[in-house]
Amino acid sequence: MSNFDFLKQSIPEVHPNALKTESALRIDASMVAIYARITLEQLVDYLYRARSLQNPYGKSTPTLVDRLRNPEFQNLVRHPALHDKMRLIRLAGNKAAHGNRISGDVAMQTVRDLHHLLVWAARYHSPYGSAIDPRAAFEVTKVPQLPGSAPQQKVSQKELIKLAEELEQAREAHQAQLAAKEAENKALQERLADLEAQLKTTFTETTPQDIRDYNEAETRTALIDVELELAGWDTSAENLREVSIPNIPIRKDGSLGTGKADYVLWGTDGKPLAVIEAKRASRDSHEGERQAELYAQGLYRMYGVYPVIITTNGTQHKLWDQWKDSPTGKPGYQVRSILAFPTRNDLERLHARRRAQPLNNAPISHDLVDRKYQINAVRSVGTAFDAENRRRALLVMATGAGKTRISMAIVKMLSDAGWVKNTLFLADRVSLVNQAVNAFRSHFRTEMSIVNLLTDKDTSGRVYGCTYPTIMNLIEQRKFSPGFFDLVVIDEAHRSVYSKYKQIFEYFDALLVGLTATPKDDVDHDTYELFGLNQGEPTDYYSLEQAVDDGYLVPPRGISLSTDFLSDGIHYDELSDDDKAKWDLIEWDEETHEKPNHIPSHLLNDYLFNKQTVDHVLSELMTQGYRVENGNKLGKTIIFAHNQNHANYIRQRFDALYPQYGGTFARVITHSTERAQSLIDDFSDPEKMPQIAVSVDMLDTGIDVPEVLNLVFFKPVRSYAKYWQMLGRGTRLCSDVFGPGTKKTDFKVFDCCRNLEFFRSDFKAPNGTPQKPQATRTFETTLALLVELDSHAGELSSADYESLRPALVGQLRTFINSLNTDSPFVRKHLHAVQRMQDESIWSSALNTEAQEQILSLAELGGNIGEGAPVALSFDLTIRKLQLDLLDGNIAAAKPRLERLRKIALGLSKLVDTIPDVERQKAHFDYVLSEAWGPQVSLAYLESIRQDVRGLLSLLSKSERKPFYTDFADHAHESIETEILLNTTGTVSPQEFEAKIQYRMRELLDNPAVQKARKGYALNDADMQELDAAFVASGEFTVDDILTVRQDHPNLGLYVRSMVGMDRKAVQKHLKEFIREDTTQAQLDLLKMLTDALVDDGTVEPKALYGIPYSDEYTIDYVWTSRVAQTVKNINDGLPQSVQGS
Repeated sequence: MSNFDFLKQSIPEVHPNALKTESALRIDASMVAIYARITLEQLVDYLYRARSLQNPYGKSTPTLVDRLRNPEFQNLVRHPALHDKMRLIRLAGNKAAHGNRISGDVAMQTVRDLHHLLVWAARYHSPYGSAIDPRAAFEVTKVPQLPGSAPQQKVSQKELIKLAEELEQAREAHQAQLAAKEAENKALQERLADLEAQLKTTFTETTPQDIRDYNEAETRTALIDVELELAGWDTSAENLREVSIPNIPIRKDGSLGTGKADYVLWGTDGKPLAVIEAKRASRDSHEGERQAELYAQGLYRMYGVYPVIITTNGTQHKLWDQWKDSPTGKPGYQVRSILAFPTRNDLERLHARRRAQPLNNAPISHDLVDRKYQINAVRSVGTAFDAENRRRALLVMATGAGKTRISMAIVKMLSDAGWVKNTLFLADRVSLVNQAVNAFRSHFRTEMSIVNLLTDKDTSGRVYGCTYPTIMNLIEQRKFSPGFFDLVVIDEAHRSVYSKYKQIFEYFDALLVGLTATPKDDVDHDTYELFGLNQGEPTDYYSLEQAVDDGYLVPPRGISLSTDFLSDGIHYDELSDDDKAKWDLIEWDEETHEKPNHIPSHLLNDYLFNKQTVDHVLSELMTQGYRVENGNKLGKTIIFAHNQNHANYIRQRFDALYPQYGGTFARVITHSTERAQSLIDDFSDPEKMPQIAVSVDMLDTGIDVPEVLNLVFFKPVRSYAKYWQMLGRGTRLCSDVFGPGTKKTDFKVFDCCRNLEFFRSDFKAPNGTPQKPQATRTFETTLALLVELDSHAGELSSADYESLRPALVGQLRTFINSLNTDSPFVRKHLHAVQRMQDESIWSSALNTEAQEQILSLAELGGNIGEGAPVALSFDLTIRKLQLDLLDGNIAAAKPRLERLRKIALGLSKLVDTIPDVERQKAHFDYVLSEAWGPQVSLAYLESIRQDVRGLLSLLSKSERKPFYTDFADHAHESIETEILLNTTGTVSPQEFEAKIQYRMRELLDNPAVQKARKGYALNDADMQELDAAFVASGEFTVDDILTVRQDHPNLGLYVRSMVGMDRKAVQKHLKEFIREDTTQAQLDLLKMLTDALVDDGTVEPKALYGIPYSDEYTIDYVWTSRVAQTVKNINDGLPQSVQGS
């Protein structure tokens, strides 16, 4: 008898491999994981067919991961617990396939998880579901005894052959799927072959034990009680635990009896607010949902109040707010995750919302919003929350459309209808928070108290304004419970907010409203996902184009300004003799005295500021800009500068060109400006100076000056959110700005950096990903280095391995041990944190599960080490360099080696004056010697890190020295440029790559492409030739090319990956390995390698040591290592000198 006998009738196609998975428990734990993964793939195939699911869009041969993540499939498999089990089976299979050992415990849990999945599938997705017991549990006693599994019993050759045949049949049965997923499953096939070889000698007797787990009582005592107490509940109260509830189904046959709820949380009126059902710590918190629902129904019959249902495993909690006692007849909400238990006040407000007034006809304050689109926006939020039963809404409104007033109207409507009591308004800048708080106070005054969490000591109120970092800190301090706010409003919701602060929205169990000025097609996928919306389908949308047509905003009028330098950069060879002489006198690099021969246009105004270039832009502004007071004075103008030095230089040149204004006409307003707010106030007053505000980031958003008539984009902008925010500084209406009866009808945008061209283009590079915090990046890099180090353990010297591994483990454990386990963000991962405190986990190579758990902790804000920020940055540089060298990525290592050389040069100058520096002189001498390079050992790099990191603070801040020049710069004619008010959206990274590949294939005759296809390194001239070809196509901008260059430092390898290698060139590179004594196996390897290089352009050298290239019986390690070195040389790019050989 088997635990999987039920599959014979319900899902027969899955039964054979399920049985093999179970039987493998008596043979080998790794086989369990591999067979379980194969069975999972079969199950997924079956579910796709049985429920007529379509493969993920654009995936003709989807991987298992693609199919599991398919929204259709996720909707079919609704319970997160089932998704988690599928994920764990997949990961266990991958781990086993890559040669990592699987413990007996993991094998047993894998089979249990597989059994749970198959019971669920047979019950709910097969024709014989009624015959399946949904609560059937896996029983170890039913695991079949295989021949030869008894201790000390020899296995016959016949039985070994039979098992080998079964393995082969299992592999052949999935050949089609495995071929379609070759990249993912190649390792799986290799591991199966390894296991077959192992079985030729003996079976491995494994006696798996059940995984140690908290039981119900331990879960309550160790985890849940603590969480309840933090939420203000008295866990010693007599009626809190084990509450008897009569007349509920307690047996499988449905017979009634008295059940005992784990916890019941009571209101001040003695009625139940919530019922909590606890399960074991490793169980998904969804489990127990039905049981808790029966308890809730019983309590409803007893008290007339339907309690909120909470299920928990101690660290993860699910809340189900059903409205069965609501007079509105609404069903309530779906199950949702919460990070901490609600307080009594939180629960009472949830119950109160069940009696809230419908929002379909709720009054909207016309004192706050009186325009039709504003009223529509407020009403659309009400519809989303009420009629559509959503909890999140996203409004895309043009800058200047009155988003703050709309948000106030939403707050008032929801408050008056009883939906909301407390509201949190979040913005990313202090000025925006202050602005919103002042607006709320000016309108609501006595109606509701407003709190600015940045400044107010009294934090009792109804509407709270705050920045994201401050509210994160307050959450960490548990100043607010998860249900304290009924509504959270996000000002300017976009990707960076989601990326950096998503934990805020996970913590607060609140309705969520997002506001953004970015056009709906340019809002990124992550933002729509945060609000549970389809891409390009916000809750409500009011575009700048529509606002202009309706007469509520004015349009921009674009003027492109350019010069030779702004367009093409500065080329030494193109300068006049006088300017060359000036160039030669500049001290470009005080250390090396090297002189560049070209300054790219994107670096102009970054650290080099040319007088004639800036003067031209200011002259064009003063002559073409809109003027007021009968043309006698330039209208209010904002110049967006590149950086502080640029802003200061712009003002300096303006004052030199126009001394008649006495130095008050143009002022710098940045975060570095003292009393900047007073200058902003003066700029906002049409009767006061300055007329020109030169800003760096500070005035991009949040300033509302209707009199602004001119904007100057004197820096490159590639963020859609920022671009539209900047344009919004000029869109406000302004009557009588040119005199009585003459209103503002548009505003001018002077673009000096091809921004209008970029945002007008149909083809745009993808948005960048916001950078993670340094501690997170260091943690992730250190973990990756540890995993890679362990995988190369047999290849490294004992000095490298033994010196580096303890340091890596120490850094990771320092980070984990520093986590605040009282933080609600950390408690969600408490099981992983506690597990990683077990020293035995770290004593050997981390398995896949441990890696996943550790990685999940990366964004929790731990400390990665002691020292100043520069020391921590130095740690990250060393870790990345060690990882590059371990991976053989010399191209990536070179700039890091050079950075260390510059640090050593700077510190070496302090050797004679500071004893601590003098003690490390040997390090500096070596780094500055000719011996310094990619051959440096990992152990020596570690000693440098430990010895030098504390000295970094002695170096002055490494800012690039600014250069101020006066070269002749030819001005181009200004061009009127259309500004599109309704863009078509961005392309995905995949489409971007596809477009590059398409263009690359059209350039096969290009000498640089031909050179790359032959395996040779590309020099600067080759790269410039490629750049020119791509820009000339009209489909790519210079910034697109820069993006590719930054993402792919080894451009030759990138080109080859796009178009493959030339077959004759490959054969030429490999011909030295074809000799009279070359074996057939070696010839086969060379043929496969040649085909792979021709098709894919690159092969990982380490792949040559495994299937399909080699096997452990025929491999000649010396010969193969020589071939691998040649492949590595090709990947790195062969030097120019070998082309003729």
